[in-house]
Amino acid sequence: MRAAASLALALSLLSSVAMAGDLGPRLGPDGAWQVIELDGAEIAPSDNVVVSFNAGRISGNSGCNRFSGSYDLTRGLSFGGLAMTRMACPGRRGELEASFTAAMDRVNDWRFTDVEGAGTELQLLRDARPVLRALLQP
Repeated sequence: MRAAASLALALSLLSSVAMAGDLGPRLGPDGAWQVIELDGAEIAPSDNVVVSFNAGRISGNSGCNRFSGSYDLTRGLSFGGLAMTRMACPGRRGELEASFTAAMDRVNDWRFTDVEGAGTELQLLRDARPVLRALLQP
């Protein structure tokens, strides 16, 4: 009887983890994310706007320049000391970078959502409104 109860509990726990999605249970947005939208404007993969989170550190590409710094999840999401390279960014690349840095300046929270056919989406938020949407890179 005890073995059957233990087995039922183990199967219950496994099924709840599987239902959490491909990422399983997560405590933060760690991973490399391809940005697909900034402030409602679609961003193509060829624009090369990516963000990577890893244990309190953030890095990536704004579409022109690389950036890095720290992040904190104590109260929502906040960034500290973001540094960026300073290459000239003419045309679309400059516009993307301006949109990206403006969006990052406004972020105060984050969440995951499930997108049918695309997997888990990371949303960086300002007062519960997405300012950046991204998909986990394979």
